[in-house]
Amino acid sequence: MNYLLKRHGFKFFELVLVAASLIIAITVIRNSTNFFPKAYSKSTLTHTFKSGWNLVSIPFREYSAEGLCANYNFEEVARWNGETWERYSCIDLGPANFTITPYKAFFVKQLSDSYPVTFMGKQERFSFKMTPGWNSFYVAAKFQNYKLASDLCSKSPQQGFEITQVARWVFNEWNIHTCGVPFNDFPIMKGENYFLKTSVPGSTDSTEGTNPSMMLVTPE
Repeated sequence: MNYLLKRHGFKFFELVLVAASLIIAITVIRNSTNFFPKAYSKSTLTHTFKSGWNLVSIPFREYSAEGLCANYNFEEVARWNGETWERYSCIDLGPANFTITPYKAFFVKQLSDSYPVTFMGKQERFSFKMTPGWNSFYVAAKFQNYKLASDLCSKSPQQGFEITQVARWVFNEWNIHTCGVPFNDFPIMKGENYFLKTSVPGSTDSTEGTNPSMMLVTPE
């Protein structure tokens, strides 16, 4: 070190700067063009909304109904809170704002078919807990082995529960597959949301009716 300083006139801080520059250059090359690959990694989810009510869920950070209206060309946003509908008009900006939780289903209303809408964000850790009755279920990547509604019937995503029906929302109405019946075994799509009717094996299913609209009627 002393030899270099005397022979070539290097100062100590200049050597430090050279070494730091080399470390940064190597880091950039190893990580390609993404200098902070973990901190800024993003995921995207694209939906094409149809005229009427659309069932959707977003696996990213929490949104608000007000925020969705401000950033996207929606008419109305609604969710079922377990007892009643909460609604937010994107036109009248009310009556009350509410939070959209990652992976939880909610409805978006469009007056006409729209172009694809892309949501972007850091994907939240997936969590799912079933209770007897109807449960919103987001098909995350970890459930990619579910290809048909009957797969959900035979491979419950949570132990200790028996799935009796699987419902999807298409063309502004519920479409149901009853487990054990070889009809209407519709495909399960990654990134979509479905409703599962569940019961604890060996117990009596006390949920009345066979249609999710008994609990989750469309918010007309």
